[in-house]
Amino acid sequence: MSDIFVDGIKNVAVQGPIARIELANFAGTSGSDEDKILQTKNRLVMPVETMIRLQQSLTQVMGQLEEKGLIKRRETDQEETVSAGEGVKGKH
Repeated sequence: MSDIFVDGIKNVAVQGPIARIELANFAGTSGSDEDKILQTKNRLVMPVETMIRLQQSLTQVMGQLEEKGLIKRRETDQEETVSAGEGVKGKH
């Protein structure tokens, strides 16, 4: 099994019973994240039912992280976002 590191999700598309999620990474290694460009590197392809189970699993994990105080839910005027607390650090 191989790991794929992802900086972001570029696009999610559903056509019939199949969902496609484009996984992206920042181009280059210098500068701030805002200056970098997300480039699609891989794509997850799955049945819509699997995408629904994925979303349910991610929601459950996010709830557990929030309960432990590792992330905080922020509400803005337009969208609800989540930010990582001090204890969560990303690794490449």
